[in-house]
Amino acid sequence: MAVDYLAALNSGSGLDTKSIVQALVDADRAGPQSSIDRKTASVETQLSGLAQLKSAMENLRLAFSAVDDAKEFSFSSITNNNDTHYSAKLTGDPIELASYSIKVDTLAQKTVRVSDTFTSTTADLNAGVAGTFEFSIGSGDVQTISLDAGEVTLENLVTEINALDAGASASIIQVSDGNYKLLLESDETGLSNVLNIDTDLLGIGTEDADHHVQEAQDSVLIFNGINIQRSSNTIDDLIDGVELDLLSEGTTTGSLRVFRDNDAALSTMNYVVAAVNTFENIMSDLTDTVNGDLANDSGVQSIRSKIRNFFFQEGSVAGDDIKTSTNLGVTVDRYGVFSLDEEKFSTAFDEHYEEVVNFMTAGTNNQSLSGEADRGLAGDVLAELEIYLKPNGFIQSRNTQQNNILKELDDDQIALDARIAAAEERYTQKFSMMNRIVDEMKSLQEYLDAQLDNLPFTAKKD
Repeated sequence: MAVDYLAALNSGSGLDTKSIVQALVDADRAGPQSSIDRKTASVETQLSGLAQLKSAMENLRLAFSAVDDAKEFSFSSITNNNDTHYSAKLTGDPIELASYSIKVDTLAQKTVRVSDTFTSTTADLNAGVAGTFEFSIGSGDVQTISLDAGEVTLENLVTEINALDAGASASIIQVSDGNYKLLLESDETGLSNVLNIDTDLLGIGTEDADHHVQEAQDSVLIFNGINIQRSSNTIDDLIDGVELDLLSEGTTTGSLRVFRDNDAALSTMNYVVAAVNTFENIMSDLTDTVNGDLANDSGVQSIRSKIRNFFFQEGSVAGDDIKTSTNLGVTVDRYGVFSLDEEKFSTAFDEHYEEVVNFMTAGTNNQSLSGEADRGLAGDVLAELEIYLKPNGFIQSRNTQQNNILKELDDDQIALDARIAAAEERYTQKFSMMNRIVDEMKSLQEYLDAQLDNLPFTAKKD
């Protein structure tokens, strides 16, 4: 609590000037401060509402991103009971849903050759004579490397082979303490990529088991009883939309089943509908006319209306049987709550699969969100959300606008604080001057009283 020391010492006017100054200052501040506080609270409410709106829209975008591509909405799946010998994965939407028998008979291999053993990687190994090394890959052109006299070393040959980038790679391996060999192998597996060596420089082309580490061969598998031969252990041209990776040879015949997972499709659609309901609940709270952070905001109301309309209007890619989301079993009750009729959706997914995929995705993958192309329900919703969520979109623009207002209010607060501080100093100076004047008047009064008391006719007698 401020103390008026002049008043406490019975000096000056005797008034509590500190309290008076504070009261005057508070009166000067009250109106402008109330206005700044009210506007600041409004801006902070707007920013909070925009943050909730952005979060709700991003969650909705995440849900529809799970069903905006044909490959995602296919809900194809694979079971494989022989993953020791081969693995399988989906690379697209399989045209045919079926079961296949597979047995891996032979794995594809590269050609691998090694040189003689040498005790140095940098010393000349050809008795000072120039050397030539030639090789080819499959039926390709012969590659020729010429090393000058005195330069026929393991390191130089490795460098020259790799520099050609002609389908073969070389390296130096230490086979024991102080002993080295050049390792040469084809880059790709299979007979079509066999490494042919036309010279025996440093023993690389020598035809014996010590120099032939591995022979090129194709992979062979028994596919539905048919012998299939490929140059690679990765095979993607047997089952449309499926890639096989051969892991090991074996005698066991496995079963691979490609099927459409209706339960996964149903679960994903329930997730999408739940996301729509969450979005609706948040939008309802934000636009509530009494307590909503974004009450009566026409821009926000427009967002909500546009998203809802996608579920009531005919889709941008409507079929003969699947024209609206209602045909997929999506309904909304009188309270605005969305739900999915699971039986109706499953029937539509089974009987009108192609139409369902086209209705949701326009049969596209990785589609652009710009332009006028038909995108299907999921793509249309995502394109609409992108308008509001992009860097220069509705949300960012509103945030920038409100933050600019907040900065202006901060500046107003600084100016008000400075103005009030100046007013307080001015009031204090005025009351200090008043107290000095009153104090001087009291001193004059005391002096005059003393003079009057000393006059002959007014002197006090004992």
